[in-house]
Amino acid sequence: MKRLNIILAGVLAAQLLLAGMLFWNAERYTLAQPGQPLIVFARDQVDTIVIDTREEGSVTLRKGAEGWNLPSREGFPADASKVDGFLVALRDLRPRLPVAVTEGADQRFHVGSADFERRITLKHGEDALATLYLGDSAGPNEVFARSETGKAVYEIAFGLWQASIEPNQWMDRNVLQQKPRDIVRIDLPSFTLQRKDDKWQLAGLGNGAGTDAEEAARIIDRLAHLTFEDVQGKADQSIRAPVPELSYTLTLQDGRTVKYRFSKAAQGDDYLLRTSADDYVFKVSKAVVAEIHDLKREALVKQTKEEPADKATTGADKGHTGNAASSS
Repeated sequence: MKRLNIILAGVLAAQLLLAGMLFWNAERYTLAQPGQPLIVFARDQVDTIVIDTREEGSVTLRKGAEGWNLPSREGFPADASKVDGFLVALRDLRPRLPVAVTEGADQRFHVGSADFERRITLKHGEDALATLYLGDSAGPNEVFARSETGKAVYEIAFGLWQASIEPNQWMDRNVLQQKPRDIVRIDLPSFTLQRKDDKWQLAGLGNGAGTDAEEAARIIDRLAHLTFEDVQGKADQSIRAPVPELSYTLTLQDGRTVKYRFSKAAQGDDYLLRTSADDYVFKVSKAVVAEIHDLKREALVKQTKEEPADKATTGADKGHTGNAASSS
């Protein structure tokens, strides 16, 4: 009887061991099935994205009432299409079979919880919906990755550049831009352009002069598509703004006016831009300011053709001669 109990206990232990191995393998190969999402989340539930590194910093994107923004830049608008594209790319990750499932693989490929190149955390409020670790490069636009919920390491079609930690890589670049058709007047230091009957006219033109339509269109396009390098944050309203080195005003079709004031940055060659449309201070490159500064009135003046005085006189003389001949 004692021997039988020992045999039965051994059989039970073997069964338990076998069941454990089968369970482990089932879990392992379920994770390894190709075509399955690497991370699972509901895109419309994500309201916070945190991308961080071990030592180089992080960036946070937050969805508010007016859309995605950057808390580190005092709520400056983020590029909504870029953020949505980022979430779609994460949702659609369908890796092939794992490249490693053994203990310590996360450390070898730098996708561990304390050793990674990027950690992407998707949240709803304070709750994490999904976390993805990105590690070493696996080739052009490919990287090794691991979901926080598993140990398997995969090779995915995704680049570290897509998970930038630089706030200016996520900014809405259209904030300063206007639609050219919405602009009806431009006041620059050296000239004023005004649109009348869908034609641009230079103020103060003398007789025999008109407006060069092509040059006017070029100027409108340049000022409508103003670009910036970065955002410094919001201006401190308690501190008087510096005297601008360049300023101009756009009048829009709805009657609004937007003033642009450029002042030299304290360091470097860049300029700081303040507009009347919002409180943010923009960093603008020296080249952009120089291009606006070089817009000249003379380039807009187009001389109209007039009949020469001597030709008019000759015609009058011929008429006089003809009349005299008829009289005789």
